[in-house]
Amino acid sequence: MIISSKPTNSARLAFNLAHELGHLALGHLEEGVLVDEDIQSECNDKEENQANKFATELLLDNYDNCLKYNQIHNNKQLIQKAKEKARENPTLEPDSIILNYGWHNGNWAFVNTALKKLNLEANGQQIVNEYLADRLDWDIFNDE
Repeated sequence: MIISSKPTNSARLAFNLAHELGHLALGHLEEGVLVDEDIQSECNDKEENQANKFATELLLDNYDNCLKYNQIHNNKQLIQKAKEKARENPTLEPDSIILNYGWHNGNWAFVNTALKKLNLEANGQQIVNEYLADRLDWDIFNDE
């Protein structure tokens, strides 16, 4: 498995890793090789859509698109609403909620600015490792 993109924030890194874990858990690998050049929200590939769904459920549980009915006009409001949702469910991270908001509305400039302003811990890989260690059922993966 190869992750070819270089995420710039912990939310994107978490999603990319969860997406690739989805391919593993769902049995999508043929001969141990999978290359995702670009993970997109809308595509015609069934396995990619399944891996996206797996990642979203892993990271957000039933909070997918949880900000869709909110009137959000600036980054401050987006950050505030994401933090409110994260307080409702402590297993959620505000940056993942913000990334999910962008995934659904496509306003990436707005979302990326909000993620920068949120200014979460710089060590995204540590956050992701701890998160996945606590939430994955490692028995569903084969040794490869």
